[in-house]
Amino acid sequence: MALSVCDTVSVLDHTGKEIVQRGTPLFPASCYLDQVSRLPVPWHWHDELEIFAVISGSAETVIGTSKVVLHKGEGIFINSEMLHNVTALPGEECILKSICWHAHLTGGRDDSIFWQKYTKPLMDDKTIAYIKIDALTEHGLNEKSMFLNAWQQCVDEPAGYEVEVRYLLSKIVLSLMEHEHPHTTQRTEKAMRDEERLKKMLSLIHMHYGENLTIGQIAGMASISVSEANRCFKSTLRTSPIQYVKKFRLEKALALMDTGLAISEIGSRCGFDDMSYFGKEFKMRYGFSPSEWRKRNQK
Repeated sequence: MALSVCDTVSVLDHTGKEIVQRGTPLFPASCYLDQVSRLPVPWHWHDELEIFAVISGSAETVIGTSKVVLHKGEGIFINSEMLHNVTALPGEECILKSICWHAHLTGGRDDSIFWQKYTKPLMDDKTIAYIKIDALTEHGLNEKSMFLNAWQQCVDEPAGYEVEVRYLLSKIVLSLMEHEHPHTTQRTEKAMRDEERLKKMLSLIHMHYGENLTIGQIAGMASISVSEANRCFKSTLRTSPIQYVKKFRLEKALALMDTGLAISEIGSRCGFDDMSYFGKEFKMRYGFSPSEWRKRNQK
């Protein structure tokens, strides 16, 4: 199984949920190797279960309203449908290994004991937004070891790797349920309501970031007032809707810098009509103008 490309923008449905085919219908799992110090993983959510481990540097992930900092050697399980993102801590090269898999890979059919006793209860427990895999505990070390083994099996594809990966991921699910882990235990009704509103507003931004967007349009997507939209963004994402739009546009522009597109075309595609403003904001965020960044990166 080749490493998959992480793209959480071009593959969203009208609600902003990822609609990527994980692996194949016969083996619904994908593995990723992300250099988040260069390209952060933007806010998104998906039906699949996910585990990632920090291979180098340190990462900050926000799951719903909870912020978790992970250092080299640590990992995390993210439950289905959870709004989350990942960024690198400043000044560090941060690389992640991750696997996303459809719950039926480990749970089997809906009427199986594997689904009803193990996988479904984990998914249905809305208090578990995430479970941190602590490498300082014995079960945490075992979970991390099984995850890295499963990840490598997916990449190398030795004979029978599908059976081994399913077994390892199933063992991880069992371990997560059997042992005490630091995880979110008090997701209030208000927090969950805010997350659902944010999903709707983010879906509009992620699908139409190249167009002119107003705060009124963003708020209207969730059928709330402008002031309530501002509160939702600031309480969960720690930024305003307009600042988020600008940040997201710049991240998409950075992702296009490796293509052969002209810089003016990149700016236009990402919603910047004024090229001088685009250059100023790009340099403020990344330390170099678009043309300087491209020259340095090519070298």
